[in-house]
Amino acid sequence: MDFSAALVELKAGKRCARRGWIADGKWVALRTGYPDGIAVNGNTAESFGVPEGTVVRFQPYFQMCEKDGTVRTWNKGDQDLIATDWYVVDGIGTLETAVRGYDEDRPPLLAAGTAGTVATVTLEFEATHDNVMLPKGHHERGIHGHQYVVVFEFTGQDAARIDQYEEMLQVWKDRSLRGRFLNDVLGERPTAEQFAIWAYGLWCNEIHGLAAVHVSESRNLTATYRGASGSADVRS
Repeated sequence: MDFSAALVELKAGKRCARRGWIADGKWVALRTGYPDGIAVNGNTAESFGVPEGTVVRFQPYFQMCEKDGTVRTWNKGDQDLIATDWYVVDGIGTLETAVRGYDEDRPPLLAAGTAGTVATVTLEFEATHDNVMLPKGHHERGIHGHQYVVVFEFTGQDAARIDQYEEMLQVWKDRSLRGRFLNDVLGERPTAEQFAIWAYGLWCNEIHGLAAVHVSESRNLTATYRGASGSADVRS
């Protein structure tokens, strides 16, 4: 939705975010302020140059919450106001990670008979990454490669549409993922978890009925990001 629609939701007390913020976990809210005034604490009084306890009226304002819980005033940019990738955050999805020993086989990404699942599209490709956030000497630190398996899970879609989605996703894989250094795509945290969140956020507005993205980068690690109720209007 565009920002005018997001503003309606914000005025109704809901939290909203843009698709590009999914990996960063950011969202904004509209605070009602204190139109009748409120007695300010010491920090606010000092910044305003008034005695502590002075009653100050605050107009409504936008507030942004970062992934780490840090809160700040949100300064809207031109791109935020003209963007059409806004969505309501309430109804957050889930991120699941499964870690197994190196001597175990790569587990299936989808259990047989997953309730509500009508189709999947599987992408396989080789790519490299470097988990630079890990300490030096860690086995995942340094540039190295994986054979990735990425499964897009759909609900409520007919076979003809799934064929169309598969063609789109295979082209995307060949153009944007195969042989790539994934740090160029995902930044400093090119993990399976980050990949699942990013891929869902990238496609949930384009592909109706996208319920989850499953990512396996090795036989010992899989990650799943599942939107709430499989909706394109939710995120993790």
